[in-house]
Amino acid sequence: MNSIIPSTKLEKMSDFQNNYSYDVKGYDSGSISNELQELIDNELENGEIIEWITQPIPRYFTNDSLRQSFVAIPFLVIALFFTFLSAQDGLFAIYIGIPFILIGVGLLLSPVWTRRKLLRTVYAITNRRVITLERKGFSFDITSYEPDELTEIHRKQKKDGTGDIFVFQNIRNVKEVERKLRELRNNRQQNDIEQ
Repeated sequence: MNSIIPSTKLEKMSDFQNNYSYDVKGYDSGSISNELQELIDNELENGEIIEWITQPIPRYFTNDSLRQSFVAIPFLVIALFFTFLSAQDGLFAIYIGIPFILIGVGLLLSPVWTRRKLLRTVYAITNRRVITLERKGFSFDITSYEPDELTEIHRKQKKDGTGDIFVFQNIRNVKEVERKLRELRNNRQQNDIEQ
């Protein structure tokens, strides 16, 4: 998995998965769904080459989801307690408590929502830009970042080499990804100087 075989918009979709090889250690190229692969491929401009692509590691427990879960427990207990106490006053009091219970359950399930979001997200670095794609219901959020926007590249890395950098969260080999982002930025600056 040390070579990079580029893909362009002109390739057939049936060859898409077979023509990608990634130099990011531990990446399983078969994990990106055909739908997400097709969307990324259709996003490419003529002559644009994908140099790196991955999905976030689908962890249930991230720092954000853990915080929300810890907040959810007392919130849910209080909502249940007051709804139960006010149930003696009639149905109207129960109807007031139900939204708070639902909010507590939603916060408690935030690790599930986080994992689902990560499974529906793709990050790519091309020879021209950075692309993030996230499926949200029936639509997709596709964001492009030009090399000029890579002014500050801050890496948060864990002992196992995973971490966050720029807009990429929960990715493997974050140090290698930092190198690729800096390379993209430096290539753009070099091209600007030469012109």
